[in-house]
Amino acid sequence: MTAFPWVATLVVAAAYVAAAEGAMLLLRVAAQAPMVSAASAVGLAACLHSGTRAATGVWLGAFAYALLSGHAPGPALGSSLLTTAQIALAAWLLRHLLRVSPQLAHLRDVLLLIFVGATVIPLANAARVALGAEWSPDTDPAVRLALLQVSALGEAIGIVLLVPAALTWIPPARSRPHAGSLAEAAIVYAAALIVSVLVFSGRLATAMSAETLPYALFPFTFWAALRLGMRATTAVLLICGGIAIWFHAMGMGPFIMPSTAPEHTFAQFGSLYLFLAVLCVTSLLAAAAQSEHEAAEAQVRASEQRYRMLIEGMNEGVNITDSAQRMTFVSDRFCEMTGYTREELIGRSGEMLTVPEMRAAWRESYRLRESGRAASHALVLKRKDGQLLHVWISPSPQFDPAGAYSGSLNVVLDVSDRRRAEDKARSHLEQLAHVARVASMGEMASAIAHEINQPLTAIANYANASLRLIKAGKLSTEESADTMQRLATEAERAGAVVRKMRGFVRSEEGHPRAIGVEALIADVLRLTRAEAAQYEVEVSAAAIGELPDVLADAIQVEQVLLNLVRNAIEAIDAAGVSERRVVVSAERTADGMIEIQVRDTGPGLSNALAQKVFEPFYTTKSEGIGIGLALSRSIIDAHGGRLWADAVRPGAVFRLTLPIAESTHAEP
Repeated sequence: MTAFPWVATLVVAAAYVAAAEGAMLLLRVAAQAPMVSAASAVGLAACLHSGTRAATGVWLGAFAYALLSGHAPGPALGSSLLTTAQIALAAWLLRHLLRVSPQLAHLRDVLLLIFVGATVIPLANAARVALGAEWSPDTDPAVRLALLQVSALGEAIGIVLLVPAALTWIPPARSRPHAGSLAEAAIVYAAALIVSVLVFSGRLATAMSAETLPYALFPFTFWAALRLGMRATTAVLLICGGIAIWFHAMGMGPFIMPSTAPEHTFAQFGSLYLFLAVLCVTSLLAAAAQSEHEAAEAQVRASEQRYRMLIEGMNEGVNITDSAQRMTFVSDRFCEMTGYTREELIGRSGEMLTVPEMRAAWRESYRLRESGRAASHALVLKRKDGQLLHVWISPSPQFDPAGAYSGSLNVVLDVSDRRRAEDKARSHLEQLAHVARVASMGEMASAIAHEINQPLTAIANYANASLRLIKAGKLSTEESADTMQRLATEAERAGAVVRKMRGFVRSEEGHPRAIGVEALIADVLRLTRAEAAQYEVEVSAAAIGELPDVLADAIQVEQVLLNLVRNAIEAIDAAGVSERRVVVSAERTADGMIEIQVRDTGPGLSNALAQKVFEPFYTTKSEGIGIGLALSRSIIDAHGGRLWADAVRPGAVFRLTLPIAESTHAEP
């Protein structure tokens, strides 16, 4: 803390002396008692404004005034130290213990100043006077009591009148601008001055009741409090209070009561003090309440501005709906997304933006919001220009203190670009899968040709044998029928192979449906049987048992399993192991999925290689390009499953999971 400048110390001391001497000269009630003490108010204001470091100036002023009043240096020093201690104690209580703000911008600040600042110092001074020997023993006790009351109450009124004015005007407070203009303030000051003079000079006493005249000042103090702020309020109070005290000291005004008894003369000041106390307290509290109200409004406006800036700066659109799901607020981004103006959206329901086929989903979302169980969900809206808008909505339901649903804040993310990218990626995946299937068929051409050649050879043999028997006249009707049946069987066998190949390599959009796991595995084994025989590898299916159907596209999943089985066959052949087996099995997992396993007796995989083989363009084959397993994982991921490899000995095992079809999801 910096030292209090000596110039400021002298200013505080001079102000203290001037206030004390002015009160004694102009407002004296008795030899030792001014009607209103201004010196204590000056000292308290200085200490509240600048801290206890201003106490030096207060002490210097009190000491100088005591000397000017004719006290000896010793008593003057003691009296000034006591006075300074009283003022410093009150200031310390208010400023440091009770944390009163010198700007008096809050109700608590005004109340604490009134109940502490205007109490500690007057009571301490009254106690000093009562315990001291400042009066002669001949002074009437009734007069002494009345003088103590006047002294204490006058000091309290001086603090209530002067301290708020000093704190808010010296130096000028850095307060917020108020609604009133300078011209309005000048009008209020002038009106308060004129009315105060008319009321307390007695010029209106003949025209109006003297008891009600002082209430004419309240409209001006409250006008200042509600329109002009704390500074203007303290100025108006100082004008009204100063004029009232001055005319009362001159024996004029509505509070003067004709009486000659000294104790009655002193007691008549009580009416003036009570009026000034009510006028000051109510006006200061009104100004503080208005200041708090304005501060709260400014805080709300600032919060709303920050809230609006945050919302408008978001990439997502935002709308707020009431309990009937009518939009009460929409952000600029939401208007931009939908193509509607704010005026067209406010008051309307979000259902009107939803495409007809998804309005049931919208109503279900509304029902969940009302129950407090809202969850993010996808929705398709129709823009004003008719284009579809794919969005992801994250609702946040709101409830009033009674627990009733009051509305929802909804964050709307435009996912149209993401949806188009996903559709494009899915199309690319399907094209790549088709190319991979065609490549697989090309690699298996010789084995497939052998598979087809068997029924064709049988057909040719049966046909030639039948022709020879017919020419020799030895073919009976029964033998002819049997031969035709065998020809039909072999033809059907060849046709089945061709149909399976054609279905496997055709390029069509995937259609997930419920398919049996056992049939799925059987088709894969049928396609790989010829290649397995060529490489002398035994390919078989383990006992599967009763399993529910899976939800999958048969062609795509067959492609994955075919790729895994063929990889196992090639790995076994490349390793030249004696045990040459590939086993395909399936089982139900604890998380409600079907897991299919392809286990081989090949060279196996290391833990690191078990992760690396799924990376695109990584391959262990001399002629491979490394997209088979990466493509297979993408296909299984698109089905909502998972594909991974485990390093086991001997060989390796590849596992994939597929979701169970809903129609067979019940526990067996």
